[in-house]
Amino acid sequence: MASKNNSPKKASLDAKQKLALDVLKQNPALSATGIAKQLGWPEDTVRQWYRRDTNGFKAKWDEALHDAFDRLEGLAIQCMGDLIVNGNFNAAKYVLDNKGYAAPKKIEAEVNANQTITITIEE
Repeated sequence: MASKNNSPKKASLDAKQKLALDVLKQNPALSATGIAKQLGWPEDTVRQWYRRDTNGFKAKWDEALHDAFDRLEGLAIQCMGDLIVNGNFNAAKYVLDNKGYAAPKKIEAEVNANQTITITIEE
């Protein structure tokens, strides 16, 4: 009997793929090649799983990276706060600029005739 859902069912990840994702979660800065090297596998192993989406590997890889960067976000904010507390002007400026306190950008215009020009700057 034919299945009502005609989309192919993806197999679950195998043990090696799960191991590669565990390494990625612990070390999100490692490339696919770096993970393969660390595990003693041929350099293109993990990259091929991703490119071919073997067993749905691509979505799991992307999810693991997203989760890793979510965990790093809090550390980045804490680090920025520590820099500001220690008087780092660039850190303070970066935060304030990105919160909308940046000085307005300079706008230059050259008018060569008697015309009325209206400039509206929205914040």
